[in-house]
Amino acid sequence: MNNKQIYSIAISSVLGTSIGTAIGAILDDVAMGTVYGMLAGIILRAIISITVLNNKEEEK
Repeated sequence: MNNKQIYSIAISSVLGTSIGTAIGAILDDVAMGTVYGMLAGIILRAIISITVLNNKEEEK
């Protein structure tokens, strides 16, 4: 794992958690908010890793 991957995982985890907490607060259900946060984190990580891969392809 290189630094970009580590940063993308860290960023997406933090963002996913915050999004999940916000959703949980809106729905007044913290447990579901946590689940949504995990899903949001996974989706963000996928988007970030795809973007990073695309950038690497363009650099070649």
